[in-house]
Amino acid sequence: MQIQRERRSNLRKRCQLSVTSACGSLEGRATNISQSGLYLQSRGDEVLHVGDQYALRIALGGSHIEVEAEVIGNRSELFYEAGAMRFTRMSLESMQRLRRFTDAIEKKGRDSALGRIHLAQRPA
Repeated sequence: MQIQRERRSNLRKRCQLSVTSACGSLEGRATNISQSGLYLQSRGDEVLHVGDQYALRIALGGSHIEVEAEVIGNRSELFYEAGAMRFTRMSLESMQRLRRFTDAIEKKGRDSALGRIHLAQRPA
């Protein structure tokens, strides 16, 4: 039996983060997050296309971070259109805040409902 090796450089943390878009066409939730990206389930008919880029505003507890992300994978689930998003640009301060957030999830040892993600910009 061969053990499959994890391809990700950053471990994913389970979460429940609410997601909305500035233009109102995308609404959903992130079900996991890491230092390098997140997995998003869309509640509407909006399909996340591979290569689309988004500016995200993520509220983490009492603060927020702003990141740019690209859709790197998508699929249709039973009740959702879903996509994996990779962060493409993030300030050092945002990286530190996200690290504290994911560390707090790990310490709790369970899902987190501490944050909110807001899609600040739709791709051109």
